[in-house]
Amino acid sequence: MEDVLTADDPLYSKLYDVASEAKHMGNYVEIDPFPAIHKLRAEAPVHKGRLRELLGLPYYNRHPLMEGRQHWTVLTYEACEEVFRDPTTFSNHISHMPNERNEPTLSVLEMDPPLHRAFRKTIQPKFLMPEALGWWREFTIDSIVERLIDRLKTRDRADLNMEICARIPVYTITTAIGLEGDEALRFRHAHVNSVENAGVAPELRL
Repeated sequence: MEDVLTADDPLYSKLYDVASEAKHMGNYVEIDPFPAIHKLRAEAPVHKGRLRELLGLPYYNRHPLMEGRQHWTVLTYEACEEVFRDPTTFSNHISHMPNERNEPTLSVLEMDPPLHRAFRKTIQPKFLMPEALGWWREFTIDSIVERLIDRLKTRDRADLNMEICARIPVYTITTAIGLEGDEALRFRHAHVNSVENAGVAPELRL
C-alpha cells in the first residue's frame, strides 16, 4: 500500500479544509472574538444566550433538539468546572443528533457519566504523560515528525496546517491501531463522512 504520509495527495485539502469544516459545524468566525469574550467574562462568569449571539455573530443551530431552548454561555474555569461535574443538571444527552434508526451519535467527549467514564477509562492510560513521552514517541510520533520535517527541508515555505498539523494526529492514531499506508486517509475520510451524514441512513451516504 502507498504511504501517503508524505505524499501530495489532493484528498488532504478536502479532508483538512479548516474553514469549510468550521462553516459546516457553525464555528466559522472571521473576526478576533477574544477581546469581546474577555469583556464578557469581566462582567460575569455566566451570560444568558448563545456565545454567537453575545458576540453579534450570525445565528447557527447545529443540534435540532436544541432549537427553541434557552442557552447560557459559561466563561470562567470555575463555572465550567461546576457545569462539567453536574451532568444531572447539565446533560449532553440533548446534543444527540436524531436519526431514523435511532443510532447513538455522541462521541466519547459528549457522553455523560457513567458511560463517558467507562469509555475514557479504556483509553486514558495510553494518554498519560509517561506513556506520551515513552510508548507514543518511540513507536509513532518521533518517526512521523522526522519524516515530515525531512520532506520540508528543501522548501522555502510551507502551509504548516496542511503539511504538519493535519498529518501528525491522524497518523499517530491510525498507526497505533495498526492501519498502514493510504488506510489513514481513508479512515479520516470515513470519520468526516459519518459526522456530516449522522442523520442519513447508511445506504444513502456517499
